[in-house]
This record gives sequence, C-alpha cells and structure tokens, in this order.
Amino acid sequence: MKNLLSKCFFISLILFASACNCNNNEKKSKLLFIGDSITYGHNGYDFYWSRFFQDYEIINLSIPGCGADSLRWNIYNVIEANPDIISLMIGINDLGYNRIEKNEYLNYIKAFISSVKYNNDNCKIYVNSILPLGKESTYLTKTSNLEIRDWNTSLKTLIESDFTDVTFIDLYSDFYGRDELYLDGLHPNDKGYEIWIKKLKFYF
Repeated sequence: MKNLLSKCFFISLILFASACNCNNNEKKSKLLFIGDSITYGHNGYDFYWSRFFQDYEIINLSIPGCGADSLRWNIYNVIEANPDIISLMIGINDLGYNRIEKNEYLNYIKAFISSVKYNNDNCKIYVNSILPLGKESTYLTKTSNLEIRDWNTSLKTLIESDFTDVTFIDLYSDFYGRDELYLDGLHPNDKGYEIWIKKLKFYF
C-alpha cells in the first residue's frame, strides 16, 4: 500500500506540472478534474476534457488505481492550481481492491471539500456519483451495484447536508444496466464519456 501511495504521489506531481503548462496569454477559467483511472481517461489524461471543454484551462490530477485516501496529499496540488471549478469522481477502488469502510471514504471526501473551500471559497465543486459496474467487470467479485448505490446515497446525503454550495451529480442512473457504455465493465468507452460530458455541460 505504501508503494502504491508513493507511486501515486509522484505521478500526481508529474501530472500537475504537465497540466499547468498552458498559454499564459490566454486567460481562461480553470477546470480541474480529480479522481482515479475513470477520470484520467483511457485515451490520456486530457483527451476528453480538453476536447470538449475548450473554453476552459484543463487541469487533470487524476491517478489511475488510487482511492479517496489520495485526496489527502493531492489536495496540495489542487490548492496550488487554484481552480475555478472542480469535478470529482472517486470511490470505485475503495469498494474494490483498495477496500475501506464507507465512513472512512466519506470522511476523505468531506475533508477534501472543506480544505478546498477553506482556501478558495469561490471554487465551484461538483461531486460525481460512483459509476455502477457492467457485467464484464472483475470488480463484481469485490462489490456489487447494490453496495455502490448505497455509497452513492450516503455521498449525496453528505453533500446536501454539509455543503450548501457543492453539487452532487448522479451518473449512476445514466450508466446502470447499460453495458454498451463500458470498455470492460469498469471504464467508460467513448459513448460513456459523451454521456458524462453532456451531464457536466448541463451544470457548467
């Protein structure tokens, strides 16, 4: 686990440096994505986001394989980036091979949002639900869509009860039972990302 966290930490630094290498002459609002391999994207860390959100300066601090505990140290990169908008999706690895308890997961999410808001109260934060699993996912040996739905319900409750200016986005309902939206039952394919992007564009 320590080796995984160390690897994730150094990858996050590399991604942060790459993501912030932008044209300073063109002032755009900063849109930061953070999560695991689903948000990182199977075509590269900014393939989808830069392509479909061209009006924004895109920063992607997502780390494949990481869980919500990675938010503890990645928060420093987030604060340094000083984004205007954050899109967060994380949790499937916490239900899978990096198993933690639901309350621990929720505490990581709460601490992350609180830290962002403390340093930048004007930052708009959108918390995406954990995606359901398709039939081909190997994670079905570790968890179930019933448990994922339960975690999402608790996540939604946390967001709506503890934060008045943070938005919860339900993607579970858009993906549930739609295996055609997945590469492998876990990661979305192009059609899956299109649905996610369309949902995000509704909010910002």
